[in-house]
Amino acid sequence: MSRNTLENERALARKRIVVPAVAVCGVLLVWEFACRLGIVPAFLLPAPSSVAMALLKDAALIATHSATTLIESAIGLVIGVAIGFVLAILMDRFEMLYLALQPLITLSQTVPTIAIAP
Repeated sequence: MSRNTLENERALARKRIVVPAVAVCGVLLVWEFACRLGIVPAFLLPAPSSVAMALLKDAALIATHSATTLIESAIGLVIGVAIGFVLAILMDRFEMLYLALQPLITLSQTVPTIAIAP
């Protein structure tokens, strides 16, 4: 590999790290200033510094709640996979069930997850 090619690859690698980092820092700064200047109310969108302070102050409480959330998410995932697995087998075995459920399943896949989540 030539020296120029190696230097170009290093420059590209640096650019792939620096540009996103600067963009994230820029967004955080704009967000912080918008909150500090009162453009955005704190109850609607707290400043990043406030979020960081609350995270540090309430780390133990957040860890406890995070553990509960992870357990509940895992249980939900297992239940969802089990139901999906059983339905897939039943739909493969029984044509009437396939014909009844396939349009609903297809329709559910067209709705963005972000619209279902709330």
